[in-house]
Amino acid sequence: MKKLLFLLLFAAAGLQGWADEYYLVGGCTDSGWSAGEWERSAVRAYTADGTTWVWAGKLTTGEGDAGRFKIPNGTSEWHAGYWAPSQGTVLTSEWSGMDDNGDSNDYKWCVSEEGYYLITFKTDTKQIKAEKLTAPSKDGDYYLINSVSDYYYFAAYIATDDTKNAKARLTADLNFSGYTFTPMASDKHKFKGEFDGNGHTIDYAVVQASSYGKIGLFTYLADGANVHDLIMGPNCSFTATVKVGGIAGYARDGGEVTLTNIINMANVTSTGGSNGNEGNTAGFIACGTDKTMITATNCVNMGTVRGQDGQCAAFAGWTNESNGDPATNTTFTNCWNIGEIYNIEGTAQLYRNSGKVTATNCYDLTATGNQGTKLDAGAAASGELAIMLNARKTSGSDWYQTVGTDTHPFPFSSPSHTELTVTPTNGWYELSQPWQLRWMAECVNEKNGTYGNANIKLTDNINYSAYTGQAAMIGKPSNTFKGVFDGQCHTVTVA
Repeated sequence: MKKLLFLLLFAAAGLQGWADEYYLVGGCTDSGWSAGEWERSAVRAYTADGTTWVWAGKLTTGEGDAGRFKIPNGTSEWHAGYWAPSQGTVLTSEWSGMDDNGDSNDYKWCVSEEGYYLITFKTDTKQIKAEKLTAPSKDGDYYLINSVSDYYYFAAYIATDDTKNAKARLTADLNFSGYTFTPMASDKHKFKGEFDGNGHTIDYAVVQASSYGKIGLFTYLADGANVHDLIMGPNCSFTATVKVGGIAGYARDGGEVTLTNIINMANVTSTGGSNGNEGNTAGFIACGTDKTMITATNCVNMGTVRGQDGQCAAFAGWTNESNGDPATNTTFTNCWNIGEIYNIEGTAQLYRNSGKVTATNCYDLTATGNQGTKLDAGAAASGELAIMLNARKTSGSDWYQTVGTDTHPFPFSSPSHTELTVTPTNGWYELSQPWQLRWMAECVNEKNGTYGNANIKLTDNINYSAYTGQAAMIGKPSNTFKGVFDGQCHTVTVA
């Protein structure tokens, strides 16, 4: 980021107290001087501690108030739609003076050149600064996000410009420790593009919103949004009044929103408020309405979800209102949860409004609720979960794990996350590890007889006690085992 401006002391009376909301309004912002609720979403500032606030977006230049902005808060005349238009302090590279009408509570600022900016202000020390953001490099249509600075630029772009075709790809992990995080998109400019995590992790992204909602990595997703191959790290935390999600607070306006290959470890909390009956808190997307179809495939929630009673779930706190056609239902395929979910509705710990959801091959590794197939928490580390997630694949894998190293499966491969499969040698499947025997059992039982005539050979003793139940045994009435099983005098120990 190119730093254009410096810290400036100011004494705006409205800038105090964490319960406030702060916005950048004015002729040089996306809101103008008399914005309503819709425009306000594009100029909201965010905080993690109640004192340092950031906003990322586009600022223009112009004469007089056409080129200035100010920062009203949610407890001032903002809700009446009024901001005093009198001359104020101008924030430029050549700023000087106080406001000429003698009102020390009416400060305005401007920047010296148009562009995308990160505005930071501190309500405890009465300081403000602006940094012009430099565009990341691109690969075709994709912005390549290699740093926190690159992220701020993309967030600024999609918060205040048309985002239908916006695309970004992470090329490195992003650590927001020491930075104030700002979510992407807004109600006015919902994200409809593609965000490719490329297997990378975003961590230490924290938002504390005590008087507003719709918070997540994205505030709003809409038709065409495609978020994939991303990890939200365990130090991410989003807290707001309503509609809080690890990936998105709100999916709306119809169409399809797609999530693929996502690991969410972010902890999310809704605190209630005037819209407390719309808490809708979840690990993936807090709420989907307006017949918006959410399609999530190969995703996991590992974060803790807390909120108002009956409003919380692992995948979706509320699902779309479809048009009666099951084909337009929200779908969760090959998804699982191991996060603690509090205050669920009845026994619905994975998703609410279940009549509008089609869930296929989904699992839950907690003692809460009854949605999905229940597994012991140890199934994540043992390889059993990955094997079951991949069981319906005719070839290849969706989930990868190095058993003994990875504590859980990953929805993308890497040198450290390998495919759980056994390749036959001279026509024989040679098994020496517990997970390999469990893999073979799942193949025989679930792959429509493809492995029923397999030749199996043990090459070591196997302690199979971690795998229990009928599903762990080789063969079932519909798919019997008709092959050869040569133990070679080895022992299989079962519980």
